[in-house]
Amino acid sequence: MSKEFKPADTGPYIVYVPMETEKAVINATANSPLSQISGDGEKILNPGLNDYSVTVTAEDTSIRIYRIQIIRISDEEKSEARLESITIDAAGISPGFSQDNFGTYTATVASEITKINMSARTKSQFASITGTGQKNLVFGKNSFTLTVTAIDGTKVNYTVEVTRQKPVVPTENFVFTINTISGINLSTTIKEMKDALKTPFITYKFTDNSGKILSDSHIIGTGAIMEVHIDGKKDSEYKTLIFGDLNGDGKVNSTDVALLRAHILRINQLNGEFLAAADVNGDGKVNSTDVALLRAHILRINQLVQKF
Repeated sequence: MSKEFKPADTGPYIVYVPMETEKAVINATANSPLSQISGDGEKILNPGLNDYSVTVTAEDTSIRIYRIQIIRISDEEKSEARLESITIDAAGISPGFSQDNFGTYTATVASEITKINMSARTKSQFASITGTGQKNLVFGKNSFTLTVTAIDGTKVNYTVEVTRQKPVVPTENFVFTINTISGINLSTTIKEMKDALKTPFITYKFTDNSGKILSDSHIIGTGAIMEVHIDGKKDSEYKTLIFGDLNGDGKVNSTDVALLRAHILRINQLNGEFLAAADVNGDGKVNSTDVALLRAHILRINQLVQKF
């Protein structure tokens, strides 16, 4: 039997017999000679599960019912540890399921999917399975193992990898490169920029070059660092680029004209995002044309364009 008999344990007690076994005899003995037993004796066995009850009636008419399950099964099914299907409620799996493919199955779900329900069905009704049920997902790859155990202890593992896509920073309002963000209007505050970039699961932190956190009321200038955090973890960062703002104060004025002239005359060279901010017409060059455009902006003759 599947476990040792104990009078207080009513089962079920499970017995496996070969397919050739067509009959079985259930022998039962009561603790008290005054108790009555019914349901024992010879049984005709059908293939598969045969469920029997043995009832013990005490002298005071109290009843206890014991369950005995006799499973008539072939040697092949006794060692059957394959699945018949794997299902994920939020996505299909790839490749399509095959009971003989014990490799890795994959699935991809959208960023807003935080949980999935994974179900599976065994080929043999008598095999057991672990690893199914509700699963929490982190962003990126999530690996799960389904283990099927046959009656004789044979085990087979199936692996399912579910990729939860990362949320994407919206790019329609700004211009992104690998490490910069531009297209930011002059006098834009950090709060206004956070609102324009608002996306579920994404938060933003702005700092200056020294790492000091900038407040939401701070006006964005060239050279600020925007950190992108996904689900609380830093994912990437960009430096802000305001065309015409060459000192990072978020303004375009005579100070910027002086810095641009000093660069052109090679008195004091601009570098990095500040050099990029000096190319105010986006032609890939920094020259007197950019000086003229800066002056025209300051004199309100022609305003600088922040998005090319």
